[in-house]
Amino acid sequence: MSDLAELEARAEEKRKRLNRTLDKLESRATLLGLADDVIARSGGAPRANEIMDALRRNPLLAIGLAVCAGLLIVEVNKVRRARILNDRSNAVRPIEHT
Repeated sequence: MSDLAELEARAEEKRKRLNRTLDKLESRATLLGLADDVIARSGGAPRANEIMDALRRNPLLAIGLAVCAGLLIVEVNKVRRARILNDRSNAVRPIEHT
C-alpha cells in the first residue's frame, strides 16, 4: 500500500471515530439523554416506595412538589379554556338574511 493510500485510510478511520463520538455527545446533550445519564449514575430509577420515603423524610419537598403540580394544573386549564374560546370564535356561523 502506498503512503498516500495509507494516510487516506487512517484519515477515513479517524473521521469515522470522530462521527461516532459526535453522535454519542449529541445523544447525551438532549434533555432525555441527560436524564438517562443521571438515572444511570444514581443507580437506576427510583421506585415508588423510595420516593414516598424521601417525601416523608422531607415534608417541605412534598409541599413544594404539591404546589408545583397545582400550578401546572392551573396553567393547563388556562390553555384548555383559551383553546375552547378560540375554537368557538373561529366556528362557522350561519349567514343572517336581512
